[in-house]
Amino acid sequence: MNPSTPTPGGTPIGTPTYECTPTPSPTPNSKNWFTNPFVITHYATVLENDSFFTMESDNDRKYVPFYEPPFVSKENIHYELVPRYAFYVGNQCDGNCGNWRVSFQGSGKLTEPSSLSLSGGKEYVQADTNKEHLPDPVNGWQPSAVYYFTNQPQGACGSGFPLKPDATIAVPYSLFSFVPDSGKFACGEEYYIEGYGETKFMVTDRGTFDDPNHFDIYVGPKTFESFYNDPSYQNTGAKYRVAKAKP
Repeated sequence: MNPSTPTPGGTPIGTPTYECTPTPSPTPNSKNWFTNPFVITHYATVLENDSFFTMESDNDRKYVPFYEPPFVSKENIHYELVPRYAFYVGNQCDGNCGNWRVSFQGSGKLTEPSSLSLSGGKEYVQADTNKEHLPDPVNGWQPSAVYYFTNQPQGACGSGFPLKPDATIAVPYSLFSFVPDSGKFACGEEYYIEGYGETKFMVTDRGTFDDPNHFDIYVGPKTFESFYNDPSYQNTGAKYRVAKAKP
């Protein structure tokens, strides 16, 4: 997805995630399907203790920018040393590290004792890509996101619409709306996706993609391996019909 953040929450702006779509099961043809099929992708909450992330030595730990909600100004941003820098920004590589990181997926679950101490016991961290960022005071690096701690992962719709695995979706960036608006997808609206039976997916987040025919399903906390290598997931970015559920 993934994911952007107006007021706490959401998924960072970037290339759509190319994740796995479950093998569809039959869905009754009694719904008012949209004319064009939708690309269906998935996004997750990444785990700090995922072995995919490189672990820095104590001498190589790096700083990450944080703020305490509500955000007032960039002067509220402060940098903190973190035990796993890659968890936030991705593994070091030649510039093509993929999208497995908090700054892209939108949220992460803290597992390191020092991180939970830093967060005051809050179990999750969110990426916010909409705030003006202060450069790293040590090396001048300009981050792509700032972060804040929270008790539960949330999308662009805020804490009133929590992310629920296999039940909530992010919608196209420019078609997202906080309130009902003709031609847009609003927080709290529900949609059927072909192949998912009678499951109603609620809009809770705004995606990083802007294809008007694209939904991104939240799948909960996952490791890199479980997210990409689960044999029960076959199709990547496949298209399925979508219908709005009646209020």
